Amino acid sequence: VRYVLSAFPLKGDGLKLLAMPGEDEHIRTSPGAFSSKADYVSYRIRRIFEPGRHFIYELSNALPKIFVARSLETVNDSIAANLLHDKVEIAALSRKIIVSQMDTGGLGEINEMKILSAQKVADGYDVSVEAPKGGILVLNNNYLPFWQALADDKPLIIVPANAIHMAIKVPPGARDITIRYARPLLREKITGYFE
Repeated sequence: VRYVLSAFPLKGDGLKLLAMPGEDEHIRTSPGAFSSKADYVSYRIRRIFEPGRHFIYELSNALPKIFVARSLETVNDSIAANLLHDKVEIAALSRKIIVSQMDTGGLGEINEMKILSAQKVADGYDVSVEAPKGGILVLNNNYLPFWQALADDKPLIIVPANAIHMAIKVPPGARDITIRYARPLLREKITGYFE
């Protein structure tokens, strides 16, 4: 997450205000700010369909869209979500990834690797790396089974990491990584069924 949208002003370290509503656009939350309860209810319903301008903040310590994992911690497959998020909160900014036991085996070891370039393209990313010993590339995107990663036309292993990232095993010597979101359309599924 790099940006935070809020109906209310926020305070905190690392928040930079980018935009805010005008004085007349601030959300009124108290029924006492209205002439009647009907006006209050009407206003609140209108806000559902016309939210107006919000406060927009940028987080100073946001992770990049694509980065190299510097270390890895394995957690039990049945870890509670709140405990996992607590671990990720501490680990993520140092580029440490947290991966469940069932997913760790496919990743291998953490190795020195450099991202030479990363470019957003239609349906994904093209990434050039320097990975003499391989490594783990992390995509700052929710894990979904429709993501595919290739190096030299060979599929790469992708697993969920940090509850909100995807970890991609990069083989030794890989240079160009292609990452694409390839969800089949319903018509493709139907026509493929009848072929």
